[in-house]
Amino acid sequence: MAELPCPAPERVPFCGPDGLPLELRRMANSEAPPVLLLHGASAQHQTFCIPRGGSLSEHLWEAGYEPWLLDWRGSRRVTDELQRSGKLSDSRDLLDFDQAAEKDVAATIERIAQVRDCEDVTHEIKRHKVHVVAHCMGAGVLAQAIALDHVPLDRLGRVVLFTLGLFYETPIDGKVKSQFHVLDRLWRSGKCSVIDPRKPDDQNKWPEALQEVYQGIGAGSRPHPLGDRELRSSHALCNRLSFMYGTPYWHENLVEGIHGVARVRFVDSELEPRKGERLCAVARKKDADGEKRQMDLDARLVNHEGLGFVSEVEFDDESGPWRRRQAKGVIKLSGSVGKYPKGECDLWADDKRVATCNGKVSHDEPAELGKQFGAIPLRMYLQGAQNVRRRWAGPFVEAAEASDDAKRDTSYIGSEALERFRSLPAVTLITGAQNQLWHPDSIHRMYEWLTRGLRPERKANFRKRVLSQYGHQDLLWGANAKAEVFELVVKEGLGGDGQAIEFIPAEPPGRHLAGDE
Repeated sequence: MAELPCPAPERVPFCGPDGLPLELRRMANSEAPPVLLLHGASAQHQTFCIPRGGSLSEHLWEAGYEPWLLDWRGSRRVTDELQRSGKLSDSRDLLDFDQAAEKDVAATIERIAQVRDCEDVTHEIKRHKVHVVAHCMGAGVLAQAIALDHVPLDRLGRVVLFTLGLFYETPIDGKVKSQFHVLDRLWRSGKCSVIDPRKPDDQNKWPEALQEVYQGIGAGSRPHPLGDRELRSSHALCNRLSFMYGTPYWHENLVEGIHGVARVRFVDSELEPRKGERLCAVARKKDADGEKRQMDLDARLVNHEGLGFVSEVEFDDESGPWRRRQAKGVIKLSGSVGKYPKGECDLWADDKRVATCNGKVSHDEPAELGKQFGAIPLRMYLQGAQNVRRRWAGPFVEAAEASDDAKRDTSYIGSEALERFRSLPAVTLITGAQNQLWHPDSIHRMYEWLTRGLRPERKANFRKRVLSQYGHQDLLWGANAKAEVFELVVKEGLGGDGQAIEFIPAEPPGRHLAGDE
């Protein structure tokens, strides 16, 4: 077990395949076995770094491993950098799961080996195979890379796949949305390269055709009842993410910081706000024009993004319950947007005044959601929809040229792919029973495929764990995930604290570090 303070991930020089701006980071623990962490599509490496002080990457380091975090070509950081540099259109055809599986994983494992070999100046440090823990589409990409022999299997240690492998099953609403074929139409138009739920007002990133389907699905399917006020808060972003992929977590499990936490002190209470209502701060006008003030108020209530959404009311000890303007205390908010009053103002919950705020606001935790999820390349998103329609992993198909044979391609789940998986030291599959993004059947089918026809002693290399009180992303971001999920990854998935598998190279390692800057 590591005894020193857990280091922050430090960036390692890395030349991404195809010239893409991939990023590789390391939490140095030089003699410990390396573990590569692969995030989901439209996410980023920090998905494994929150909650701060209790994340999976920190837990692995403390358990005696060396975490390596890759922003592969599905990362929102990579997509954002391509947009900033003006190279997104030129890279449009490079951004799919096929090319990520073929190039990104193998290049990263090679880079890890190069860095570790360079540090072994005495040639006495054992060379370790690389364990891999992959989540969501990161798990899909890794599974595809193994199935198609794109990674050196002799360099892979134990593999942990969260929520997905080679089989794609979604809840019924995901199947229905995949049949709209709106992504196919957008791809054929050639006018759209990414879909970005953070930017609903940008036609190039959130096209009208997608918005029409979003509105048509109806507010009843969204986790946050915002009505017509789909504004720039983490709750609104959560709604759009849920439309795109399925609700990405079981909300009850989440650490508070995902949607943001703020506390607004109130006095002069009037009407008690209800949980989930949007709280606005309306500045008091100094003029005596009552009609003008009311017009301003109406405009602010309709257009203002608000402070956040009421999650709890905490009363001062001497205040007592809400009654006759005597209550004082704090309104706790989630989904905060970071815009807070600087002076005295009226607090409105939806269409009613609830109290006065004297400007005392504590912004305890900014919302993490907008940092963790972002743009997804359209080609990648479309390939995901194609996989959902066929129900297993297959190559990207240009919609205009799609044949029935291409749509039914089973090469990724054939007998050769199965034998490659069975050559690995161990494979552990983990998902949540409440998963509304990838149905647990995705993992059930993967396990059945891996173990069919095996004798009991060989089946022991493959484990499946379905956690009854978890969904999807809360497997990483749950308040109790450290004890209930991360320990499972270490003890079962990786074989125990600091468990290593030695790699004996056929030839002495080279000393050159490709990608050094």
